[in-house]
Amino acid sequence: MRSLVDDEIRHDLESIWIDLQGSAREMAIEKLMRIGKQVEKRGDQKADEIAADVIGKCIINDVDFVGFKLWNGDGYERASELPSE
Repeated sequence: MRSLVDDEIRHDLESIWIDLQGSAREMAIEKLMRIGKQVEKRGDQKADEIAADVIGKCIINDVDFVGFKLWNGDGYERASELPSE
């Protein structure tokens, strides 16, 4: 989780918590939506990095078969796309 939430996002989340306690709720909700998009984008980047690492290791080690333990959500979706790469 820490790799998905950098210092900038962490700071934004802290300020949103303060806003939610006060009268700036609508602005806080807009910030949360923006942060959600940033975290999703960062998750996609991390998935691409992991995919590149797995593919590289498979090529270097001449691997014929790779098995994945899949869970629901992003991990499932991204892992199911990996074989096409």
